[in-house]
Amino acid sequence: MSKTVYDRYGHQIGKIQESGSNTMCYDGYGHQIGKIQSSGSTYYLYDGYGHQIAKFDGNYTYDRYGHQVGRGNLFLQMLYPNMAKIS
Repeated sequence: MSKTVYDRYGHQIGKIQESGSNTMCYDGYGHQIGKIQSSGSTYYLYDGYGHQIAKFDGNYTYDRYGHQVGRGNLFLQMLYPNMAKIS
């Protein structure tokens, strides 16, 4: 399943493709900028180079150093800071 990410002006800024336990995230030019991978009830966010950026434990999102970033899953906000809509 594929979804498109738009900014507040209606411009396409990315694409999200789900397949099994992996979700691939691309920028507006089709370059991979991230990957979301699940392991049990924990989700991990990796950048386009495979480095871990963040972790979501079901309640909170933590950065790569283990510092709490916020409540809820903030992965897409981290990859697409200008995101306004997904369809």
